[in-house]
Amino acid sequence: MIYSIGEVETAINIWRNRLESGDDAALCAPARALAEPYGLMVYEGRDTISDHEMTAKAREAMAVLVA
Repeated sequence: MIYSIGEVETAINIWRNRLESGDDAALCAPARALAEPYGLMVYEGRDTISDHEMTAKAREAMAVLVA
């Protein structure tokens, strides 16, 4: 499956709203899993990313879009 940068960002924000940060302001685990592919997309100027380029945890976190 191919995801747009907007879809990855939306999934991060859904997780941020579902699982609040602790006192250290760190992202929850699902949002952290998506931060790497999101950062890669920004750094490389990409609009899309394949799920094959994501870790298993990032792919699991993206499932929030269809839940």
